[in-house]
Amino acid sequence: MQLKTGVDIRKVSVEMLFGIMIADSVFRKYGIDMVVTSVCDGKHGSGSKHYLGMGADIRIWGIEGKVDLIFSELKQAMNNNFDVVRESDHIHLEYDPHS
Repeated sequence: MQLKTGVDIRKVSVEMLFGIMIADSVFRKYGIDMVVTSVCDGKHGSGSKHYLGMGADIRIWGIEGKVDLIFSELKQAMNNNFDVVRESDHIHLEYDPHS
């Protein structure tokens, strides 16, 4: 796993760290070195979980042929504890447990 230069992980929650580790294992299964592009940094919508250390963005450009497969597997691996959202240039992972 790589962190894009400037990614701030100082406030990352334990739950989010666990989610990032799960995501990394999915990417590794497909021989891809996962790149986290944002955690507690960057510009996000108001109320974003990023600012609480409970959101992360993962790069998907360069892996176009495997994005659907990885996205599907991530959603399954995260169960109801995380939201997994496919954006145009990244996958957004957010700790947001649902009952």
